[in-house]
Amino acid sequence: MTVIPNFHMRAFKSDEERAVAAAKPLHERISMITNLLVPHRKFDTAQDAMEHLFVPDPPGWIAGLIGNSRAGKSYAAKYFASNHPAELQDHGYDYPVAYVEARSDWTAIEFSRQIYLATGATAIPRETNATVNTKAASRLADFGVKMLVIDDAHFLWEGRSAVSNRLEGMLIHIANQKCNILLVGLESVYMAVLNNDQLFRRGNFPHYPLVEYNDKDFDEKNRFFFFLNEVDLRLPFKHLSNLGRHHGQALLDVSGGSVGVVMNIVQDAAYMAARAESPCIKREHLRQAVASRSALGTKVPDFNGPAEAA
Repeated sequence: MTVIPNFHMRAFKSDEERAVAAAKPLHERISMITNLLVPHRKFDTAQDAMEHLFVPDPPGWIAGLIGNSRAGKSYAAKYFASNHPAELQDHGYDYPVAYVEARSDWTAIEFSRQIYLATGATAIPRETNATVNTKAASRLADFGVKMLVIDDAHFLWEGRSAVSNRLEGMLIHIANQKCNILLVGLESVYMAVLNNDQLFRRGNFPHYPLVEYNDKDFDEKNRFFFFLNEVDLRLPFKHLSNLGRHHGQALLDVSGGSVGVVMNIVQDAAYMAARAESPCIKREHLRQAVASRSALGTKVPDFNGPAEAA
């Protein structure tokens, strides 16, 4: 069962709030950095798309949230799932959204096992594989699941034709039980569904892109810089690190506008700064975070800017 993070989304908007956050124990600050989440325009668009598919009486559509690796798809899907937690009813708990993460070693029975776990079970029945698979699909309806979110869904099809056929059969059977399915993954998911008419016809595969910020577009660049400023406001340091204002262009260049890539860099730099008891992320932290992720011989930006907080 996948654990949904306890996202840190609160902005520290005053010197006093930042001082309080910076004074917290190191492990709490590290947790804030790890689970930091900033809703931004592309993220909000993805949320709107998922909410559009989340209906009280689902028709059994198969849909997609599609994008490159580290585009922010998983965080968007997990945040959506966190907004629809288990609900206590007279008969027990309902699970409006069931979230699972696919793996390359999945079989149909493992798929069913993950459905059981995502709907509160601690074990699966000791019955034939076919019976367990049938009961897993029925369990989604029994436990009030309106949407099944399958993250890293591209793994369902990677080089495994026989297994993939059985997994496709499970998807069709689940959709037939009137549960919407959201496949979160790479562009190969779109091609796989397009090539299977039975999957495609379950709603004609409405799909929503989550893409990088375009570093050639003036408005997109400014939105990326604004995103970095919002990240900065949520970092647990005494002073702002001026990520968007002073280092935005360099971070855009090294990340290609990818939210996931730039967050890898910022989080790593923030870990260094927090452990060094620095009042903010400094240039050397950013340089080191970028250098450790760059190909040998690649020039690392200097991250030059105005004088930093002491």
